[in-house]
Amino acid sequence: MAIVVNGTMVAGISGTVGGVTYSRGHCGAYVKEWTQGVNPQTARQMYVRGLMTQYGAVWAGMGSTLQAAWDAFGVVAPEVIYNRLHQVIQLSGWSWFVKVNQRRASVGLSPVTAVPSTSAVVPVTGLVLTMRTSGPAGSTLGWAGAPWPSGYGAILFLGVHTTGGAQRKKGGYRLVWAAEAPVGSSADITAEVTAVFGGVVHGWQYFGECWVQRDDGVRSPMTPVYTVGV
Repeated sequence: MAIVVNGTMVAGISGTVGGVTYSRGHCGAYVKEWTQGVNPQTARQMYVRGLMTQYGAVWAGMGSTLQAAWDAFGVVAPEVIYNRLHQVIQLSGWSWFVKVNQRRASVGLSPVTAVPSTSAVVPVTGLVLTMRTSGPAGSTLGWAGAPWPSGYGAILFLGVHTTGGAQRKKGGYRLVWAAEAPVGSSADITAEVTAVFGGVVHGWQYFGECWVQRDDGVRSPMTPVYTVGV
């Protein structure tokens, strides 16, 4: 599926032409190749499908007043959300409901129906990422200055560049570590890195994206963090 930006000569298009389907969702226009659907029923697919079924049932049962409150939150949400073209988009109340509860699930919290606060979340400063190939210290994410804020979780995505010289990494990030209310001034992420990437390679570049996540599911602006495997 690809995102579509209509030009000045075209206000909108929908339908299927020559095997290509044009449509529009809440977040804008998109186009995709028409294909017969498949159903591989992988473990990941079934897990996500189960979550969506669960969230859908809760959403349908919460009533129109609360649904409208979620829609209103989507208009004034304290986060800036981008699509794959890095355009700012506005999510529907349903999309925020799913996003918030998926985020809560990542740190072991149960689903909620309460609309989140519209106040912004402040990122943590002084992040230090260390990726070690061996040794007792392992790989760590540290934060300086103060303990992690009470009532907030931590989310870390990592992307790997297998040679030197890269200034940044645009895609290919994977969730490595998510924790509710981490304690101390650092976290050992050795096991998580090994599970996702098979370990650390000397000389490879590791690009991190870290968020502070409030318990209502709202996140801070992303803080980048970077290191080289040693």
